[in-house]
Amino acid sequence: MTVGGSTLDAGEGADTLVAQRSATGTVRWATSVSASAALDGSEAVAASDGGILFGSQSVPGILFGSARGPAIPLDDTDGGTGWLAHYGPDGAPRFARTIAGTANGRVGEIARTGSRVYVDVALRGPANTINGTPITVAAKDASVWALDLAG
Repeated sequence: MTVGGSTLDAGEGADTLVAQRSATGTVRWATSVSASAALDGSEAVAASDGGILFGSQSVPGILFGSARGPAIPLDDTDGGTGWLAHYGPDGAPRFARTIAGTANGRVGEIARTGSRVYVDVALRGPANTINGTPITVAAKDASVWALDLAG
């Protein structure tokens, strides 16, 4: 697939298109998030620096492509299955890291107010924790957790 002059190829894995358009609709840059397993859709919001913030649930072999350099892997040093990524206005990934405590969770909604970002995390199963305290999810899934990320 070609988007704004960038050719993206999913190959044998699965890709999610990541692109930014100008106010007039012109594609500024395009790249992809690739993985060796099927990717879920992700929630996205404009970042205060003019880039993009988005998140979802991790899968094996996930890599965050770049419009300006090499792809980066998911930083999973915090543990967790939910992740949040930031692409700068130039199309380069600034970070892609997991959300601690999300043993079976994914990003639900993302909202930005000024430089603050609020992330709703949908949790499933019994193994999720906040600050070491287990969270019991009684239903199929429960959006019980909101992260407040200062700019």
